[in-house]
Amino acid sequence: MPAGTCYCAPGFTGRDCSVSTCPEDCSQHGYCRNGSCVCHPSWRGEACSIRTCPNECSGAGDCVDLVCQCNPGWTGDDCSLHACPADCSGKGVCHNATCFCMLGYTGLDCAVGTCPNDCSGNGKCVDWTCLCDNGFAGRDCSLLKCEGGCRWNQHCFNGTCACSPGWTGKDCDLRICPADCNERGYCYNGTCYCRPGYSGGSAGLKCALASRATCLSMPYGPARLSWTSTHRTGLQQQLGSLRWPREPVSPPQT
Repeated sequence: MPAGTCYCAPGFTGRDCSVSTCPEDCSQHGYCRNGSCVCHPSWRGEACSIRTCPNECSGAGDCVDLVCQCNPGWTGDDCSLHACPADCSGKGVCHNATCFCMLGYTGLDCAVGTCPNDCSGNGKCVDWTCLCDNGFAGRDCSLLKCEGGCRWNQHCFNGTCACSPGWTGKDCDLRICPADCNERGYCYNGTCYCRPGYSGGSAGLKCALASRATCLSMPYGPARLSWTSTHRTGLQQQLGSLRWPREPVSPPQT
């Protein structure tokens, strides 16, 4: 045994045997301080050899089979977080007493259903449905109503009555001709009145057939040329009483 060397008795260590040791060296789950084990989280006991719940459930719950059973009002793996009202009604995520609601829900406990665009500020939300204020319409109350309503062949769009498909005119009382009579005549209330050289208006063929009638001589070229205002004027001089108006008027008398 070398002279001047201390050989410590059990339970002590250090050059002069003045430092107390810890049991089982704290089982590698803590550190030794002045002869006592300071255990790591989730471990306890004199030698830190007993597994426990995280943070010992923060004093806000009981550890059962290494799982924290939190007291009312607390949540989290270690019962360190405040619980949310009604557990966010199953419509959100709780974090430390605050609900973060899913889309379509609001309120402290996420129990209140929301409406599209919050009804645009022009209505009241009741059971996920907007009840619009007077003068407003639409799923989110963002459209203006048409005062007095629209006619049967019209529809309301943001405060204005517009013609429904297939109708035209100031009061939407004139039918539209398919294909606009192929630009070979004019349309009046759904019927094509074909210009000379074409037929098929009353049969719904939209002036698509070349007429077999005798053609008048035209100083502006054959009838198959594009129909311009110059052509129309020249033909009016030859036909006399027959007129081809720019806008729909009463159909020619037969």
